[in-house]
This record gives sequence, C-alpha cells and structure tokens, in this order.
Amino acid sequence: MATVVEVRIGQGRLLDPVFLVSLVVPVAAIVLVGSPAAYVTVVVPVLTGMWRILLPIARQQARRDQMDIDLLFLLAHMYAVSTGRPARRRLFELNTLVGGYGEYQRVLRKIAVLAVEWGYGFVRATRLLASQVKNDAFRGFLIRASEVLRTGDDVVRFLRVELETAIRQFMSSYMRAIDLMRIFLGLYTTLMSASAFVILTFTILAVFVSGNSFIFVISIIALTATLAVFAFIARMIAPRDPIIYRSKEVFNPMLVRLARITKLAFIASLALGLITYLMTHDPMYTILAFALPSLAPGIVAMRVEGFVKRINMFYQVFVRSFGLTFSVIPNYANALASVLSADYGVLTPYLRRLHARITNGVDPHVAFRYFVLETMSTNVLRGTNIMVDSIDAGGDAAETGLMLSSLFIRLGDLRIDRDRVARTFEAVVYLMQGLVSAISSAVVNILLLFMEYYRQLTGISQAVPEVAQYLPFTITIPNMTLVSWAIAIFLAVLILINAVIIANVRGSMIEVALFHIAVLAIVTVAGVKAMEVISRMLVMPVLIPGPIG
Repeated sequence: MATVVEVRIGQGRLLDPVFLVSLVVPVAAIVLVGSPAAYVTVVVPVLTGMWRILLPIARQQARRDQMDIDLLFLLAHMYAVSTGRPARRRLFELNTLVGGYGEYQRVLRKIAVLAVEWGYGFVRATRLLASQVKNDAFRGFLIRASEVLRTGDDVVRFLRVELETAIRQFMSSYMRAIDLMRIFLGLYTTLMSASAFVILTFTILAVFVSGNSFIFVISIIALTATLAVFAFIARMIAPRDPIIYRSKEVFNPMLVRLARITKLAFIASLALGLITYLMTHDPMYTILAFALPSLAPGIVAMRVEGFVKRINMFYQVFVRSFGLTFSVIPNYANALASVLSADYGVLTPYLRRLHARITNGVDPHVAFRYFVLETMSTNVLRGTNIMVDSIDAGGDAAETGLMLSSLFIRLGDLRIDRDRVARTFEAVVYLMQGLVSAISSAVVNILLLFMEYYRQLTGISQAVPEVAQYLPFTITIPNMTLVSWAIAIFLAVLILINAVIIANVRGSMIEVALFHIAVLAIVTVAGVKAMEVISRMLVMPVLIPGPIG
C-alpha cells in the first residue's frame, strides 16, 4: 500500500504544471536558435525540477530531526488551549479557522480517536503513535507527554516548559541555518565570479584546439548546471518561514491584481521577446525584451510583501492588547471596540471590518476567518487560530496574547538577521552579474577583433608568401555565432538562477523574483553593451594601429 501511495505522489510531482511548462523552454530555444548553444537552456527544466520536485522531498527528509515552525506553533496552540484546563481530548483536537499544522495535527487527532473511540486511553495511544512519527522532535514530545499523562502531572506547566524549550531550539536552529547560509552564499558568489574565467579559458581553448566550439558549449552547460545545483542547495539551507499565506480563496484585491498583472506580463514578455529577436537577432536585446515586462509584477509583489510585513509589525501589538482586554471584557465585539481606540496602522481598516461583521451578527469564527484571508499574513493566521481556539476552550486570553506577542517578536528578530544577510548577498550578486556579463562580453568582442586581425594577416601571407614564416602560430577560427549565443544563453540562465536564489534567501514570495529578473537583465545588457564599446576603443588601435608619423 505504501508503495502505491509513493508511486502516486511521484507521478503527481512529475505532473507539476510549472515543471511541465519549463520543459518547453529548451525545445523553443533549440527551434528558434537552431544551434548547439541552445542546449544550455536544458538547465531551466533541471532547475525547475529541483525546485518543484526534489526540494519538497529533500525538505521533508530534513524535517525529520529538527524543530520546524509548524511544530513550534502547534506547541504554542496546545499550551494556549491548556490554560483553560479542558478535557484531555480537547488538547489533542485543535481547531483552526484557516490552514493547520499538517501531519502533526493529523497525528494528534489520531491519538484522540484511538484514546476515546477505540478505548486505548491517552497514554497508550500517545506511545503507539509516537513510535510511528518520523520527526525526532515531535516523537520526543509525544513520549514526554505520555509520561505526564500517566503520572498526572500539571499539563499546563509541562506545555509551558515544552514551549520555551521549543522556542530556544528553533531560534538556535534558525541562527545556525543563517550562519550556514552566509557561508554557502559566499561560496556561490565565488563560483559565480570564477565562471567568467572559466568562459575565458574555454574560449581560448576553442580557438587553439581545432576551433571545436562544441567543447565550449559543453563547458557552458556544465558551468550552468553547477550554479543551478548550488542554488538548489542554498534553497534547502535557507530557513522556511513564509510571511504570506496564499489560499485558493483570495479575498485581498492586491493578490488579485498581482495575478492579473503577472499573466499580462507573461504574455507581453513572449510577444516582445519574439518580436525583438525577429527584428534584431541580437541575443542581448532579446534577453532584455523578454525580461523587462516582469518588472511590473515584481514591483507589485514587493509592495504586497511590504504590506504584509507592516501588518505583522502591528499584529504583535494588537494580539497582546486584545488578549488583555478580552480577559476583562469577555465579548468579541466589546473587546474589539475597546482595542480599536488605539491606532494599529495598516491593520486598523481590517480590524474595523472585523468589528463591523461581528457587530452585525456574523459568526465570530467566520469574521475572524475573513480577517485572516484578507490580511494574507501567516502571523495573523497562526495567532488568530490560537487565540480564537483558546477562547473557545476557556483559556486565559491574557496569557495567550502575551505568549503570542513575545513569540512573534522573537521570530521578527530572527527575520531581521536573515534580511541583513540577504541584502548583502543581493548587492554582491548584482555586482557579480555585471562583472561576469562585462568579462564575457569582453572575451567575445576581443576574440572577434582578433579574428578580424588574423584574417588580415592570413590574407597578407597569401599575397606575400614570405610573410607566412613570421606568423607565430596557426589557429582555427571557431564558430563565433555559436560562441556568442552560448554566452548569451548562459547569462540569461544566470539571471534566472540569481533572481530565484535572491528571492529564496530573503524568504520572499516567488513573484518577487520577477523584479530581480528585470533588474538583473538591465544590469547584464548594460554591462555587455558597455564592454562592446570599450573593447573596440581599446583593442582596435592595438591590433590595427594607424600609420606612424
């Protein structure tokens, strides 16, 4: 049975729509370019497959021995519910308005079913399910919980200690991940800088070794694949703490606008790119034409992300105030009316909408659910799920609010450290992208000028045979069109890799990568075209000097 399930999961991953679309890229490039240089684009579906198929599998394996954010908030949820001293079954049946805790929540519900409906009892059911749990941290928690239930110890105190321990473990794991990410990103930028010299070396090798351009193309493919693997590993190392919650139910017009602009930008990118290629046949202008339309959805995505970050900043203040107020005024409408006497910035309109719904007779659970979906924040989702369920279970709202506020502040500090590393990496990547583009362009242009000069020498030697003995060596001219297109495709794929890795390192939504694609394309084309001018200004007088005197 497990084998059948695994096969179905594997087939489902292979049929991922993004991965299937990426398979079209190398086919289209090979058809349009019509040269071996187009084989470099094979790295696009490889990178997409790593991101959409291999990465979830690798993350699932990595989660087996660490404290992740879902488990952390599960413990916070259990502690908040326990402050109401409910029945044991209620501790294992946590209710959420939106989302959930995945496999962890399913295990807890199975424990409740086995303990009550099947008569196993909570101690035996917890130990039985703990033996089947793959995550070491969760398994250890279940074993300790079974001992507390067996001895009759204070569950609230136990869960408070477990939560504090989990917070320390998570923060320690997060900081180690940031340190490891900082080291690995340094290796990535070093490899990226070395790629320019790899291109230079294999270009010269192609000139002096029978003019075989295929060696150069293979080296470009290998270099691109290496960078893609490094990007994949960096994505695995980066901590997983998304700030935006996206569901099929979209209640915020900002996400609707983003989806619409992204679709229009995709269509415009294809049209503008193909028109530019057919009109100019210039690979760099084609790259720029393909990339520029992605600037608009990228900017919108960054605005959405900035909006959610401001929501998070005010929510950690609101949840503390609401918990303290609700403990004194145990009524949603009255507590919200009291809390709204203060200003919560961008969160205030959504709180007023929440208050209006509850005041007009809408079920509080439905109103809070709309509130979560409208704000799009994972912090709001987790905090609201915990606060509402704790109140339903008769929990201490003041203690829950203080606990959530403290937890969000700690996680915010970790996020600031991550953003600091990500911003430094982003600046270095932009600089290295420009340098690699400039050096690659210089190699191609100097080689083109040298070939022109060599043709002139060859023509002179054929006209005057005595000159041939003074030529120091004989070279074979490679297919420079192939070399130019191979480098252009390499730079295009490098833009894609760098944009995705910047977005992943920052923990941003994937649409933010579109902004980096556009900016990196501008940097790349500017570097290439500037170096074309500089190469002709500096190299031409050296190779073909003017008359003396």
